[in-house]
Amino acid sequence: MKSKLKQLSVVVSLLGGLAALLTGCSGRPSRVAQPTYPSGAGAAAVAAYDTNGDGAIGGAELERVPALRESLKQIDANADGLLTAEEIDKRIQSWRDSKTAEMAVMCKVLLDGSPLAGAKVEFEPEPFLGPNLKPASAITGANGEARVSMAAEHLSDPRYPGVACGWYKIRVTCNDRKIPERYNTQTTLGCELAMNIPYQGTLLIELKSQ
Repeated sequence: MKSKLKQLSVVVSLLGGLAALLTGCSGRPSRVAQPTYPSGAGAAAVAAYDTNGDGAIGGAELERVPALRESLKQIDANADGLLTAEEIDKRIQSWRDSKTAEMAVMCKVLLDGSPLAGAKVEFEPEPFLGPNLKPASAITGANGEARVSMAAEHLSDPRYPGVACGWYKIRVTCNDRKIPERYNTQTTLGCELAMNIPYQGTLLIELKSQ
């Protein structure tokens, strides 16, 4: 079955990034600290997106939170199409267990099949993940590719651009081209960034002008 992103001609996959490492005085790399994810994130997500009051996020409700929609299979443990607070919290715990602080993430943006240069790609963390998870962004080059990173002041080491595990809305804008609102102000794009997702590759974002 084609995903909603596929139906919109937007394909999202993730570069299997490596956790950013810091080198200490001993010359040995040591893992940097993860962001602190709130213990009540699952309940906060359900409170924000459960509009029918059934205690879970599913169906049309998932359209309002594209990052959860795109990682439904990774979160929905009983495959009932509904995401409960417990399932969301369990997925967040898997990020903690991975010990991943920051990952190297590449993206490539295509508009109507051609590389889109000068596009700003923004990764906006879902609010229910708390204030410690910071946004990330990139500006694409001539080939439509860019390395996505949090701002330098939020990195453990600015020498290692990266993004923390999380669920993100994706917004794409470009000064030289008109990008439909469904990709920015009214975005339908989102993804999960994590080391233990089952797919690998570049974060490919395919947009349609119509």
